[in-house]
Amino acid sequence: MQRRDPPDGEPRDMQPSRPSGFDAVRIRPGDRVLALGGYGVRNVGDEAILSGLMNELPDCRLRVVSRAPGETSDMHRVKALSTVLAPAAAWGSDVLVVGGGGIFSGHMGTMGRLIPLFSRLALARGVRVTFQAVGVYSSAPPWVVRSIAALAPKLASITVRDAASARLLRSWGVEAPVVPDLSQAMSSAPSKRGRELLHTLGLKARRPRVALCLTATEPSLAEALLCSLPSLIDSLPEVQFAFVPMSHHPTMPHHNDLQFARRLRSRAPRLAVLEHWLHPAEILALLGQFPVVVCMRYHSLLFAARAGAAIVAIPYAEKCSSWLEEQDLDPVGTDAESLTERICQALSDSRIGAARACTG
Repeated sequence: MQRRDPPDGEPRDMQPSRPSGFDAVRIRPGDRVLALGGYGVRNVGDEAILSGLMNELPDCRLRVVSRAPGETSDMHRVKALSTVLAPAAAWGSDVLVVGGGGIFSGHMGTMGRLIPLFSRLALARGVRVTFQAVGVYSSAPPWVVRSIAALAPKLASITVRDAASARLLRSWGVEAPVVPDLSQAMSSAPSKRGRELLHTLGLKARRPRVALCLTATEPSLAEALLCSLPSLIDSLPEVQFAFVPMSHHPTMPHHNDLQFARRLRSRAPRLAVLEHWLHPAEILALLGQFPVVVCMRYHSLLFAARAGAAIVAIPYAEKCSSWLEEQDLDPVGTDAESLTERICQALSDSRIGAARACTG
């Protein structure tokens, strides 16, 4: 598998970084590698992780476990198979890669709970198992963390993506190096593509712009934002607001940010909404066109930082709060006054039209 170079014209700060951790696994050309993670549920962050993982892996025969194998194959040009076929695929593999993301947390699904058992069975079959840039948080069920700690000595390697995960595993006797989130190894789409997407949203390049990357995963936060954001948007008529969904989950409405975007637009008709499901590299290029991004999801924070945008953060989970702490950034409240003040300050620090946007 060849690593993909950054596209021509990609800004330096949006070029991929290189997470480490595969050296200890000793993947050889021709090895059969199975990747397991949160892939195939139309989550931008998880698809960015897969894209970065593919860039990081050395030459191998890769297959990916996905909830939507056809979509995963089309998006990433990789062989994908359903979760039903995962056990047989693992037993026929040389390496099992549990690939990144906040898999182990209070928001984990059934598959996340089964990963420790699945990994143990693969190890019993002689498969080399590695956990790469995973998130392990205190909100996860204790028995899951205990299972990971018991597995750790048997793994080819285990790395985590943040200090919070490292601290938690250390409290269980496991030392796990901190490496960048695997999405950081994904190349951005060219900035030209970002400008094209901006145009499809009907936004003008010469006017101030704010992207909203929000989620209804925590209902209390969602309801508060549905109350405060319409008045905020109305109070800043010179600012163009666009909702960029980071998840289009097909079966869980509160995880489908597009549905939340449509609810918000019904109360604030001036809001532009990105309706289409796109490759995460395109989302990264689009966010590069916004001087300010209001972030809730973890990968919206990472994407906004990589794009060089000012971040207005409303964390909904421990992983987000941990990232903000590491970056020495403060969260903002969900009330209109706090949000307006922080957005106007961020616009005034940018080079795009702040004085007009936030006066009067």
